Amino acid sequence: QGKSWVALDICRVCLTGSVWLNGETAKRIKRIGYWDWERRGRMFRRRLKRLAATAQIEIDYVTPRKPLSESLDDLYELAAVRGYELIIIDSLSIAIMTADLMSAHEIIPRMFALHDLGVPVLLLDHQKKLQKGENARDGTAFGSMFKEAVVSMAWQAIKIDPRDFTPAYMDCVLIHRKNNFDLAPLNIEVRLTIDDARDEVHLS
Repeated sequence: QGKSWVALDICRVCLTGSVWLNGETAKRIKRIGYWDWERRGRMFRRRLKRLAATAQIEIDYVTPRKPLSESLDDLYELAAVRGYELIIIDSLSIAIMTADLMSAHEIIPRMFALHDLGVPVLLLDHQKKLQKGENARDGTAFGSMFKEAVVSMAWQAIKIDPRDFTPAYMDCVLIHRKNNFDLAPLNIEVRLTIDDARDEVHLS
């Protein structure tokens, strides 16, 4: 829940050169491609229009009708022509859709194909269903372990207390799971404040 809202706020920070939650200022970029395999359509466009109006940003919003393996040529072409500096895939499991999500032979080539785009790619994904006795922090991406093994950095978002939810906000923690860089980021506690009247979500 809330992953597309978080992704939109990341877009806002990157396109406006705003401040991250850790207090650092983002390097401003010019164009982002948001590829939405979950096809939120009208609802997402409404959120995006609201964000664009308040933050004066522009995002290329694409709703593919084919699985990732058949959409790569279009993605490569648009990335080159439009000059994307960040691409968001929402969500990876749905994008792969026609393949066996547990198979390394299916997952790894698709992950490397995204790497070949030559720009940062933010992959949003679903978590596996927890089994009896498992803790939320034991959660991993749905399907093959190679999803997380291949990426350069992985974060997991969980509710701090799944039993405590109000319509106005949701408290989460972003758990740092992996990175291939010389970094040691701390986990980040974040509150998603939901403004239904303005159709917005703010991170703090």
